[in-house]
Amino acid sequence: MEKRLILIVEDHPSVSWVFTRALQDLDYEIETIPDGQSALNRLKQAVPDLLLLDLHLPYVSGEEILRQVKADARFTSTYVVLMTADVVAYDRLADDPQPILLKPITMQSLRDLVSKLSPI
Repeated sequence: MEKRLILIVEDHPSVSWVFTRALQDLDYEIETIPDGQSALNRLKQAVPDLLLLDLHLPYVSGEEILRQVKADARFTSTYVVLMTADVVAYDRLADDPQPILLKPITMQSLRDLVSKLSPI
């Protein structure tokens, strides 16, 4: 059986490292992507089960990536969770049906979220 794929799109390496550590013992393949353009390129090749998506990214914003993912039928079964440390952006998007997490995010809360979204 093929492992499920999580793409972590986050421009801060230390945050990507913490997220990877939090999820590494779950039964997923985990890839980290440092910017929005690289994320779009990767999404042309792969359909992740879970996309952890920072809002503020170099080159292409997380909101633009989300817009493109929502418009593409290949991603209908992909869970997308937005992440931001920007309280204004968080408040603006809090009523959206898309899950959004306010950073800093604890390892345990991330593990709990992934477990709820995608039971294996």
